[in-house]
Order: sequence, then C-alpha cells, then structure tokens
Amino acid sequence: MPAISHPAFSKSTEKNPEEGHHQSRRGKDVVGGYATKFPDYTFLPEHLSEFSSKPTFCVEIKPKQGFICKADRQFRKCPYCLTQYYKIHTGSTKAPSAYCPFDLFSGEAERMNRALAALLHSPQNNFKIFKDGSVVYDEKVAGEESLRRIFKDWLSDEEENPLEVFQELTRYALTRPFDVDNEERVVRAEDQIREIELEALLPSRLEPELVQRAKKLLAKEEKECVLSGEKKSRPAKGSVLERILRMQRLHRIGADAVAWVYAKFSALLSDELIYADLVRTADASVYPEVHPEVVCLKNKQLSDGTVKDKISTENVSSCEKNNNKQKSLADSRDFGKKVSIEECLTILKSYLLFCTAKDCSILMAFQEVDKELSSDINPAHRINTSKGRSFLVNVRVLDLDMKKLESINKHRRRDNDVLKATINELEKKL
Repeated sequence: MPAISHPAFSKSTEKNPEEGHHQSRRGKDVVGGYATKFPDYTFLPEHLSEFSSKPTFCVEIKPKQGFICKADRQFRKCPYCLTQYYKIHTGSTKAPSAYCPFDLFSGEAERMNRALAALLHSPQNNFKIFKDGSVVYDEKVAGEESLRRIFKDWLSDEEENPLEVFQELTRYALTRPFDVDNEERVVRAEDQIREIELEALLPSRLEPELVQRAKKLLAKEEKECVLSGEKKSRPAKGSVLERILRMQRLHRIGADAVAWVYAKFSALLSDELIYADLVRTADASVYPEVHPEVVCLKNKQLSDGTVKDKISTENVSSCEKNNNKQKSLADSRDFGKKVSIEECLTILKSYLLFCTAKDCSILMAFQEVDKELSSDINPAHRINTSKGRSFLVNVRVLDLDMKKLESINKHRRRDNDVLKATINELEKKL
C-alpha cells in the first residue's frame, strides 16, 4: 500500500538497505515523498500464526530464467549458467554454481532436488533462509556447519534426513496449484499472443564472432543444460513456478527482434506509453465499455510504410497523444510482412514482462504445527510430509518491478560481455 514518508525516514533508507544489497546495487538515491509499504513475507499471515508458536523459517529463491524461445536458443547452456563464467571472470564468485533454472522449472522431483541442493551449496544472490524474519543463511554465511544448525532447529528428526524434508517442503510449495479468480482471463490473454514471423533477417544484437567462438568452446564442455522437452516437463498448472514460467513464455519472438524494434523506434517510445497500454489492455479485457480508447491501439497495420485505420471511434481524445506517436511509429518498411502497431508494442511489452518474471523472488514461509491442529487449517496453507509431519505454508512473490525500456540496451551489452567472459574462461582450460 502507498504511504507518505517522512524526510528523516527517506534519509535513513539510503543507509540501512546498503548492508543487505549486492555491491553493484548500492549507492542508489532515495527521492520523492512517498513509499510503498509491504507485508513482511518472511512471516506467516496473522490468521495463520495462531496455530503454532514454533519458529517461522522462510526460504527465498530467485529462480531466474527457465524458458528460452527458439530464436534465442543458440548455446548448449542457459543464460544463468553462461553468466557463471562472467561471475568468475569478474571475481564476484570463485566457483560456478551447479544450479540450473531449467532443473527447478522442470517440475520433476529428481531435477528439482538437484537444483535445490545446488542452491544450498552455492546460494550466490539467488537463495536465502530466514528465521523469524532474520537472514540465517545466504552467500555470506553458507556452509555445511551453518546449514546443519538451521536444519537441527527447523527440521531435526531422528528418523528423517533433514535435507530430504527440506526438498520435499520446498518442492511442494513451488508446485502446489493456487486457485485464483482471474485464471481464465490470464490463460485467454496468453493464447492471443502469437509468434510473429518476420521476412527480413534482423541484425544480431550479439557480435557474430563472439557467438561462433563461444559455440565452439562450449561444444567441448561436458555439462550442458537440459533445455528441450519443456512442454512435457513443466510444473503443475497454477503453481507459482508455472505462473512465473507462463509469464516468461510471453517473450516468443527473440531478443534480436526486441533490440531491432527498440533501436528503430526508441525516440518515439516511453515507459509510460508501453505500460499505460498494458494497463488499458488488461482492464479492457474485463471492462471493455470503460476503455473505448483501447480501440485507438488496435487494427493499425504496418504495410509499405502506410497506416490504415480500419476502426473509427468518437472517444479518441484521451489517446490522441499516443496516436501521434504511433503514426510516426508506423513509418517503416523493414518488417516485410504486415505487423500491426499493436504487435510492435507487444514485442516490447512481452520482453519487459519476461524480464520482470526472470528477476522476481519467491518467498515460502514455513512453520511446523502439531498434528492435532492440522485438521483445522485450510488445506491451501498446510503441508503434510510423507513422514506425517505437518507444516503451515505461505507462498508469495516479490521484486515484480516493471523494467524500463532502456534496460533493453543494457541487456544487449551484458549479453555480449557474458560471451566475452565465457570465451576467456574456457580458453584458459585449453
């Protein structure tokens, strides 16, 4: 919820978060007189906390990218695993993580267990454990001894392996379906997105020489990511993992097309235009009669550099400013096949939403509860392990900030830097 912040509070927030932030994310200025107040998801909601007085443990996972569209599938390793070479090259980590997002997003117990074990072994910036709101395990305090103490306090049982209990609890929380009112609308919106085929061969955002050298060197690596078979191997429909994966799958046309559209029209675009259209489109799918201005964004075709407006509407004044930008946007002959103005915007919107989905965090709060009380708890917030233990659970998602259009160029530079680091590190092995 939004709230007015006192100047003294704004000043204090410039210092306090520094300790918990990664080095590259420090030094940010706090501006404005408003703040957003969020509940602390490392704890259970109040209506659940009455069932137990035991400590609350929360697991935070940044699952990262679990989907690659066909156009971007150039290497034997996924973007996260390629980035490990960059981290080693820059000194931000000493050893590569064995974690692969595609294992976690697979929905298969064995592969998910492997991913969770890898996160425990090398948390980096993607894994944390909290006890009653305080961090007790992350990249700074990782290690077998720290983990042993946490498991003893949280999951200790003479007849059970605490690692197996941890994996079972976390897998269940990640793959348990959620019931929501707008499920049908979300599915319908996804079905309307198509893969746009372009006649013209778009310029690569990656340096061709780097791509070829990286491919040759990666071909000699024994380990590769399991990128295929995502249609058969997915988390349960409606689960938090599946919802994040579905959001990532909005990006279907390839990063080269995204970079091309942005480079071509960046002077005419703004974050407000992209996201205002996104909000209007979402609202109009529920209340179309309230948003007639959405008509202004539809049925504009890009063909031989001309714009054909097939629909006229009386209520267009509210989007006249955007229309002026979109008429200029249409002055292009490079697409070959007809691509509507709406699809130009969709290419960018889908990519930015994809980026949000691959950078979000999942927080799963757990608290063990006596078996006698477990029957009184809503099944949506209860986990019964295979050994008969009962836990309260609450799953939430954070870090859903909208990405800025300027991040497209940032990602292009980063991807080229990752390839350079990959080549450098792999050539050291030769």
